[in-house]
Amino acid sequence: MNYTHTEHPWVQTDATLVISKSDLVPEAVTERLGLEPTGTRLPGPSRWDPDGDPSGLWLLERAERELGHAGQVDAILDAITPSAEVLRELMDEGYDVGITTFGYVGTGAVLELSPAATTRLASLGIPLKLIVSTSNR
Repeated sequence: MNYTHTEHPWVQTDATLVISKSDLVPEAVTERLGLEPTGTRLPGPSRWDPDGDPSGLWLLERAERELGHAGQVDAILDAITPSAEVLRELMDEGYDVGITTFGYVGTGAVLELSPAATTRLASLGIPLKLIVSTSNR
C-alpha cells in the first residue's frame, strides 16, 4: 500500500520577537532597541495565567496573513537586524530573547524558511521556537 500526502504550508501563522526578564521595564527595552513593540507586559502574575511565568514581556509581532509564514519571519528579522548589537547586549544582561512562530498544521504541513533567514537567525544568535497547533477546528 502506498501512502501519499500533499505538502502545504502552515496556516494562520504569526512570528513574534519575544524578550522577557523578571525585572523587564518595557519602556527601557523600547528605548534601547529604537523599535515600538506590538505588546508588552510588566513583571508579575498574568491575569490569564496566574501560575505562569511572571516575567515581563516585550513583543514585536508580525501576523499579516498576506506575508505568509516565511515573510513574517523575514519581517521580524528585517526589523531587528539593525539592532543586533543591542539584542546581544540584552542577552548578555540576562534577558531571554527569541523568535516564536505559531501556526496550525496538519498532515503534510511544512515549515518554509529561506536559507537567508536561517543564516540571519544564526548570525544574530537568536533561537527560533516553533509553536504548532494540530487543532481540527
